[in-house]
Amino acid sequence: MASEEIHTSAARIWLDDEGILNVVSIGVESTEESGREFFAAKRALLGDQRAALLLDARRWPGGSPASWVQLTQQLETISFAAAVVASPVSTERMGAFPDVFAGLLIPFRVFDEVEPAREFLRRNIAS
Repeated sequence: MASEEIHTSAARIWLDDEGILNVVSIGVESTEESGREFFAAKRALLGDQRAALLLDARRWPGGSPASWVQLTQQLETISFAAAVVASPVSTERMGAFPDVFAGLLIPFRVFDEVEPAREFLRRNIAS
């Protein structure tokens, strides 16, 4: 059964029936504060348990350097695999970060559609 949806200053967040933590940008830039809100929402939904993470960044306008540092430092502790659904603009704003995450931390890929991203996460849940 899917969880309740939590609204933060930058995203809508919920855990779906497949155990995927969904984070959908509402079109607000990521900041260190919105990062703290995200991590609090994740703890409310999952406690200390890790999950597959689906980030829908198609409306995401970008993030502060502090928000990137925060995500990089904590990504491994919250997720065992992550997929980002991105528009061409949000992909450009991410720069090389997806490659860094994928190469050093966890399976991490960027997609332009939701279903291939979900399939990638399903494969990592099953592993």
